[in-house]
Amino acid sequence: MGEWSGKITVKILKVEPRSRLSLQKHRHRREEWLCLSGSADVQVGRKSFRMKVGDWVRVQRNELHRIYSEGGAEILEVSVGKYSETDIVRIEDDYGRADKKAGSAKSA
Repeated sequence: MGEWSGKITVKILKVEPRSRLSLQKHRHRREEWLCLSGSADVQVGRKSFRMKVGDWVRVQRNELHRIYSEGGAEILEVSVGKYSETDIVRIEDDYGRADKKAGSAKSA
């Protein structure tokens, strides 16, 4: 079991054109993303790159990440580990949901 122990949750992220997800990390889970349609500019840790259909990336636990799409995209997300929406630490968010203690969360 090892690395794959824990709960597995699968969902599709629909990123609207000219929209982005929060700059965030997760305390208790990692994620794997597969681009199903469109393309997206992705930040994972200190790396930034473009995902196109068929590309996939792994986001480790506690690693900062964000998705932006100019033209819209659908991303298959597989979360592995203890899943809960309270697991999200938002550092920056376009919708006012960033954690009040985000500055200290960066170093956590």
